[in-house]
Order: sequence, then C-alpha cells, then structure tokens
Amino acid sequence: MNNGLIMGLLFSINSLFAFSRHSSLTLMSDIVFGAIIFITFYTTKRYRDKECDGQISFAKSHNYIVYSFFFGAIISTVVKFVYFKYIDPELLSEVVFNQSIKNFQTIGKTLSDEEVQLFKDFVARPLNFCFQFIWIDLFLGAILGLIISFFIKKKADNSNIEVNAES
Repeated sequence: MNNGLIMGLLFSINSLFAFSRHSSLTLMSDIVFGAIIFITFYTTKRYRDKECDGQISFAKSHNYIVYSFFFGAIISTVVKFVYFKYIDPELLSEVVFNQSIKNFQTIGKTLSDEEVQLFKDFVARPLNFCFQFIWIDLFLGAILGLIISFFIKKKADNSNIEVNAES
C-alpha cells in the first residue's frame, strides 16, 4: 500500500523532529503533523476518485485511513528502533526519561530510587518505546479517519441508473 509507505516516511520524519535535542527541529514536527493530515485527506480523496469510481462509504474510507496508518506505524517503528538502538542510543534516556521524571515532579509524584530504575529500564529499551507508538499512530488514524471520512464519503449517483432503467 503506497499510502502506508508515505505515512511511514512522514511518521518517521515527525518522530525524528519531535525527539530532537534542538528546539527549532521540534517545532518542525508540528508542520509535519499538519502535512500528515493534509496528505491523508488528499490520498483518501484520490483513492475514492481513482480506485472507487468516485464513490466511497464512510466505513470503507475509515478502513483505508486506518490501514494506511497501520502500515505507516509499522514502517515508522522500524525506523525509530534502528535510530534509538544504533544511531543515537542515548537519546531515549536523555530526552524521554528526563522529561518523564520532570512530568512526575510537576504533578507532585516522587519516585523511589528503585521505581526510577525500573522506569528507566523500561523507557530506555528502544523496542518497548517504539511499540508504544504503533498504538498511538493507530489511535490517531482512527480518530482522524472518523473526521476525514465524514467529508470524503460519497454515494453513487442514482439518477443516472434510474434513467437507464426506464429505457
């Protein structure tokens, strides 16, 4: 599915920007997210017009978007895993773990040394961290699919069928 490949590329770029150590690059992830929404709308509309003869049901449109996000999430997970495991292994503990600890402190939760170590062991594993994003991407696809499918759905034009039936 070509759209899944496109989504995988966009998800990968978005993740690399979002987890960057440079704040200017993290802002780029918002732009990429906007591109994901636009491209999802465009490709679903193109799918309706080219592959479905100009008509598509809400459910079929939604399934198309969720499948695209699923394949994109799988591709993106592989890219993230390679990046966090081999290219920049310190990024997980440096950015994600430290931010998580700050979030705990913000809500007033203090963690014991043992809890901090268990949390660090779990978060610092690239495979665990990357698999979480499959669910996040699928959830995003399901929600975005509901919204976009509402606008993309298009029923068949029955007026032409009725004219032909009278002849």
